[in-house]
Amino acid sequence: MNAISTTQRSRRLRKKLKLEEFQEFGFDIKITLTPASEETLDVAMDAWIRFVEANAWGFGGGGNPNQLIGFVTKARGGSLTEADIALVKTWGSEQAWVEETVVGELTDAWYD
Repeated sequence: MNAISTTQRSRRLRKKLKLEEFQEFGFDIKITLTPASEETLDVAMDAWIRFVEANAWGFGGGGNPNQLIGFVTKARGGSLTEADIALVKTWGSEQAWVEETVVGELTDAWYD
């Protein structure tokens, strides 16, 4: 439990602050592109964003010539699940231009 949630707060305020039962979870992602891949970072990012948007998620991050790095959350609020993590890992393994997909654990999207 973090310091912001140790105080007694009304349900309305907990919702506004996204605390306790209103907490939202997401995860870190790092996708490493294969060195010999003909895919450019722009093409890889476009494919990743299409996948993210198809699942009604949001992605904050970017990349360098070899990696896409960022944080994934639900686009319209709510929490991602372990099933979503598994979906990302499966998607990464199906892409010929992805060398490695590293997905972090579910963490608080607002305070961690």
